[in-house]
Amino acid sequence: MGIPGLTSFIRNRSEFFQDVFLCNCKLLIDGNSLYYTLYFSSGIDIVHGGDYARFADIVREFFTALQACHVSPFVVFDGMCDKDNKKLATLKRRKCQRILEAHSLSGGGHGYILPILAGEVFIQTTMSLRVPMAWAEVEADPELAALAKQWNCPVLSQDSDFFIFNIPGGVCAFDDLPWHTLCVKPSSGQRYICHLHRKFFLKTPRLLSILAVLLGNDYLDPEFLQPFMSAITQTVKRGPVTRHLQIEILIRWLSTFNDERDALSAAMQYIMVSKRGVQEQKLLDIAQVCSTQLRDIIDVKLSLVFMQVDSRYNLFLTLMGCFAEDLADLPMDLQLAAAATKHWLNHAVAPKPRPWHLHALLLGFVYGNLTASISAGKPPDTGRNLKNCIVKALMKLSNENVMRRPEEVTSHVCNQWFSCLLMAIHLNKILGYPLQDPPLER
Repeated sequence: MGIPGLTSFIRNRSEFFQDVFLCNCKLLIDGNSLYYTLYFSSGIDIVHGGDYARFADIVREFFTALQACHVSPFVVFDGMCDKDNKKLATLKRRKCQRILEAHSLSGGGHGYILPILAGEVFIQTTMSLRVPMAWAEVEADPELAALAKQWNCPVLSQDSDFFIFNIPGGVCAFDDLPWHTLCVKPSSGQRYICHLHRKFFLKTPRLLSILAVLLGNDYLDPEFLQPFMSAITQTVKRGPVTRHLQIEILIRWLSTFNDERDALSAAMQYIMVSKRGVQEQKLLDIAQVCSTQLRDIIDVKLSLVFMQVDSRYNLFLTLMGCFAEDLADLPMDLQLAAAATKHWLNHAVAPKPRPWHLHALLLGFVYGNLTASISAGKPPDTGRNLKNCIVKALMKLSNENVMRRPEEVTSHVCNQWFSCLLMAIHLNKILGYPLQDPPLER
């Protein structure tokens, strides 16, 4: 979710915050928000397919910093898309925006496109650190808010929706967490917000959910509420009605109501008569999604795959178009990637991959495994000097090309392969891991 303008509105008001010490406590983390923010805030390459090795290092540094302060993190990720398609219009709009940004990046322009495998790299690295994590059935925000209330701990997220959940332990934006210095200064103060309804002089915290709905979020087209917003802001005599001014006027308007149903009924009076009725119930349903009345206990349901491992393995191969003998001589951690590569070669749409694309991919496998072998400090062998020479040559080649605009056909072909690999990883999860996941940071 997300409420346009609310984060900047709140951050511009220091009276909404208080300083606390982040140490010796639990910290609930919005996993999807964290890996997006960590990647984009670290200046890692986004044009040439991503730098997963560097990203994995940053993830390790982040959780190491928390550990140094005796902070116990718990990461929660979003689950499936909502089966009712409440956010379908929003998801379509975001996909269109991603296409435009990808086009801009491919031409040397600006944009923020998370590399395809960044989320999986984050999950793999976090799991290797034994950081506890969970997946919500659908969107993670209500689950995080419920856990935060149960554990009385803060939530780390860039999502503005958490400001309206009335979380007792407060909310911390990633921008307010100087995690790079936590190891040096574990008691550095962080800014949290709590009891926002009191700061807004609202009579009940439930009115915060109506604030979110009337400002527009991922579940509602803002055009639907435009007549209402125009009506309550018509008292502004001069100057433009900025987003922050809209929020301020709406808060004052909501402060005159005793409960959320009265406020919503009053707002609907400004909507066209033909759009009332069912639309009012829709708004109440959306408000319930945003509501602070969340379940206290989260039931974690695990779907177990009862098929035998061999059956799951064979099903994976069948769906990928592979045979067991295709993978028999490969290391266990490369078999899934090899199966994805065969599927890519067999089913890629135009532009088709050319031999040199496959050669580059195989060279990447070699480079990743050699660097991992050297970094692990394995005992020297007769080929150690050769390994070092190959790695240095490939690093030099990589550094020489890092500023070069990506070639369009090559970028398209490589992204097809990344997508095939990601879908193979997801299929492997669904089947209960009949194959070993590839080490993506390599």
